[in-house]
Amino acid sequence: MSEKRILLPAKEAAKFKQILKCYETKQYKKGLKMCEQILKKVKNHGETLSMKGLCLNGLNRKEEAYHFGREGLKYDMNSHVCWHVYGLMYRSDKNYPEAIKCYQNALQHDKLNTQILRDLSSLQIQTRDLEGFKDTRMQLVQIRSQARVSWIGLAMSYHLLQDYKMARDVLQVYEDTLKKSVAAAPGAPVERSVGTQYEHSEMLLYKAMIVEESGDIEQAIKILDENKIDIVDVQAYKAQRSSLLLKAGRFGDAEKSYRDMIDTNPDDINHYLALEACRKGLRGEDTPDAQFRESLEELYREMGEKFPRSTVPKLRLLQVTQADSELFRGQLKKFLQRSLRKGLVSLYASVKTLYADRAKAAVIEEVVEGYLTELKKSGKLSSGEEAEENPATLVYVEYFLVRHHIKCGHLQRALELIESGLSHTPTFLEFYTAKARCYKASGDHAKAADIMDEVRSLDTADRYLNSKCGKYMLRADRPTQAQEIVGLFTREGVDQVDNINEMQCMWFENETGESYLRMKNYGMALKRFHQIEQHFVDINEDQFDFHAYCMRKMTLRSYIQMIRLEDGLRSHSYFKATAMSAIRAYIELAGARAASPTGVVNTSGESGEGANGSGLSVKEQKKLLSKQRREAARAQQAGEATKDNNTREAETKKAQEAVKKEDKDANGTELASTTTPIDEAIKTFLKPLLAHSPNDIDTQRTAAELYMYKKQYVLALKALVAGKQICEDDPGLLVQRVRFALATKDAQLPEVVRKVVDTHLATILDDMQLQLHIKKYQKESSGKSLLHMLAGFQAETLVNGKSEDLTKRAVAALTQLINEMDSADMVVSQIKKVQSTLKTTFAQHESTDEFKQACLEKSAVLALL
Repeated sequence: MSEKRILLPAKEAAKFKQILKCYETKQYKKGLKMCEQILKKVKNHGETLSMKGLCLNGLNRKEEAYHFGREGLKYDMNSHVCWHVYGLMYRSDKNYPEAIKCYQNALQHDKLNTQILRDLSSLQIQTRDLEGFKDTRMQLVQIRSQARVSWIGLAMSYHLLQDYKMARDVLQVYEDTLKKSVAAAPGAPVERSVGTQYEHSEMLLYKAMIVEESGDIEQAIKILDENKIDIVDVQAYKAQRSSLLLKAGRFGDAEKSYRDMIDTNPDDINHYLALEACRKGLRGEDTPDAQFRESLEELYREMGEKFPRSTVPKLRLLQVTQADSELFRGQLKKFLQRSLRKGLVSLYASVKTLYADRAKAAVIEEVVEGYLTELKKSGKLSSGEEAEENPATLVYVEYFLVRHHIKCGHLQRALELIESGLSHTPTFLEFYTAKARCYKASGDHAKAADIMDEVRSLDTADRYLNSKCGKYMLRADRPTQAQEIVGLFTREGVDQVDNINEMQCMWFENETGESYLRMKNYGMALKRFHQIEQHFVDINEDQFDFHAYCMRKMTLRSYIQMIRLEDGLRSHSYFKATAMSAIRAYIELAGARAASPTGVVNTSGESGEGANGSGLSVKEQKKLLSKQRREAARAQQAGEATKDNNTREAETKKAQEAVKKEDKDANGTELASTTTPIDEAIKTFLKPLLAHSPNDIDTQRTAAELYMYKKQYVLALKALVAGKQICEDDPGLLVQRVRFALATKDAQLPEVVRKVVDTHLATILDDMQLQLHIKKYQKESSGKSLLHMLAGFQAETLVNGKSEDLTKRAVAALTQLINEMDSADMVVSQIKKVQSTLKTTFAQHESTDEFKQACLEKSAVLALL
């Protein structure tokens, strides 16, 4: 490093400024040439070396970029430009901690550089360094106090730190400053442009949001009322004010406000639910249920008459009315007749919520079966009608009944109706999809997939049918066919799997991973699960560009919602489902490796040429990779030949794609060959679940299992205690409690660990001995579900070992429960799990087949297997 900075001559200094413009306009190659020209005359100019590295970074030549970045710092350690550029390189690689260090070093040499401060604040909010974010925004306010963004950013920093008073005070100071700067006569209205009006309106709504979260509801209402004329987003104003009135307990005013919103949008169910809360508040918590129900019935009859085209009040009336009342039956008939005559295929989806009440489901069946009988007899929906119905009405009545009987588990009746419908209307595709649903509900996924493939062929342009067929193919463990079908709607000229991954189609990737897992192809299964995990990483990183944008565009409330969404991103159902599947794959992989004498496991689930899990032979894969390399080379050449300024961004993208690293683990071989599968499961999937979904019973049960596998008994005990608080009678948790008690009974534990285990073991076993705890569970959970009963016998097997007597008792109890169950309660996945457990966990005995036979005799749910 030179002790004295090298200064550029005037001509080269002007050229250096042009380099900065080239970088900003993404003319990286032009900027690179200009860097070379300067370095020929001034060899060791640190800032030029750094800019050369930045241009190379834009061309995705990472190693060279970092080399010149370090060279620039070597020759000019005191330059804020060199440090800033080095930070930009780290930022482009998502290495935010190192980028923050570089920015902080840059600020030591130029404390008033607002660009560096803005970049630093974006990184700090990205990494949720809220204190650092606050300090940086404070510096920006001190440097640029006239800029609105500076004040907004500072207010947001206090808001995120939950210092609501300071956030509110900052906004108030800014408003006061703004008023002083406006040259207007006292009392005269301030004229603003359309853009400025919106920004001021958004700031007022955001201010009310801060005050609301501070707990001062009345003051928040006052802010909205006093500034009503300045708030241009009328719907946002009404929604926020209505919510505040409800929170403040001003139920009468809130009801008027929500009625006004319903007049504007009568199809938003949230408005009606809020209106119910207002009614509840006005009548008091002590109001008898019957009286409150009558009030709601009156409300929804009124709303139904006022908004005859809206289905929401009609459905809510059916939901709040009791099944045995004449009102329910009368309103149900009106709703169903209107919908069936209009030919609404979505009718079942509309009334599906009513099936939570079995009495209502029974009334629905009675009414619609009556319609079918009358239609076949007289061509009318009811005997009192004068004119005959449109012949198409029969189709929709039969289709609705098909969906109804599938829901209730009456699959044979559903199939009869399907065949009847197809006999007179063979072009109605919904009958075919319903037939596939029947076989799926019965557990025959292969037959369901074949039917869906037939339906898809009748309308190949229907994206829904193709996607549904792809899903059914995956359930039937045909991933290659599913990929081809779903790939029909991917971009041409691009690998189908890559394009699906690029579109973040998580449902398809998760179903594919599940399919490979059932096939014991752990490599491809883990590949898909890790791709979904990477999607969540990408979604988290995608928020970076919004930090500066949202404050500049004043979308403040949406920005806060986005920040909070990102903070809890991994509590999303897709991530939880993927994490559980991935953990199961790692556990199975660890078990298979432990059971193998050599410790080697065939992780592909196949053998021979197709073992890569992609459906291609090794020779075909080599041809595909060679073709992709040639296409990448042509893209690079085309990129280098492009000179038009309007296509510079496309040029950069082509250059980046041309040197894009080849996926060296396309089949997940490396993922499946890990020597520490349990560690990988804990690090990548379990810890995020514990951080974001600690109140989920599946999370705690899985944590207990993994930590016991690692013999980390304190952590396993913590999970068991937390799980018991969430759901004390969870079947899987009982098995883990028994395993924990047995594992720690004779284990050689450190004295401190032994003390902790002995202290809390009594808590998870209800201060009982293990045998008594199991008997208590069996008694309390008797008849709850198949899985509850199965867990009790599994726990007994763990303690007493396998025996024919225990097997007979288990089969007898489970068979009796099956005979007592309603068809709607028979879940195929649970029945299959029971059958599998009877064959593996319990002693091999002929009585284990009695359970399956009982299922076949009891209901049509399994009759199609």
